[in-house]
Amino acid sequence: RQSHDEPAELAALKLVLAQARGDASVIADAAERLSLIARNRARAEDTARALEAFEALVGLPLEPAERFEAWHGLAQVAQTAGNTRRAEEALLEASKQGPVPRRVEALLERAELQERRSAFEEAVASFTVVLGLAPRQAKATAGLIAALRRLGDWQGLAEVLSVEAAHLPRPQAIPLYVELASLH
Repeated sequence: RQSHDEPAELAALKLVLAQARGDASVIADAAERLSLIARNRARAEDTARALEAFEALVGLPLEPAERFEAWHGLAQVAQTAGNTRRAEEALLEASKQGPVPRRVEALLERAELQERRSAFEEAVASFTVVLGLAPRQAKATAGLIAALRRLGDWQGLAEVLSVEAAHLPRPQAIPLYVELASLH
């Protein structure tokens, strides 16, 4: 640490963690350093070491908000490294803990990655979970409608449009009712 050799410190921390399985204070100190190293390595565009640090960090027992940050950081670095699938997995894990607005953010990012690779069924599932956490979330509703259109799931689209139209003021609901009529 004193020599500012973060890759060597990362290797040392991993050895320490392998030996200190039940020592809460050692784990807490290591988690703090791993988090700092992961962020520093990500900023330095050392994606291999950043991924290594985030992977070690997510394996530790952390508080829900810290777990969210660790998984979200892992997702960002994995995406930078071109590993979209790992980024999606990490975003899913991030969405399972922490504050609801951040969980929603992670799921929306995941759905966007899924849409980029034309995995519209998976994107529909992500948008649906978002709407379960934050009903009437505008970006999720719009994304869900677009994904259902791309899939040709007219029954699912009709259900979403009818729910959305029922909650909108009349002038904004009219186009949705027109589309519903054309679907039926």
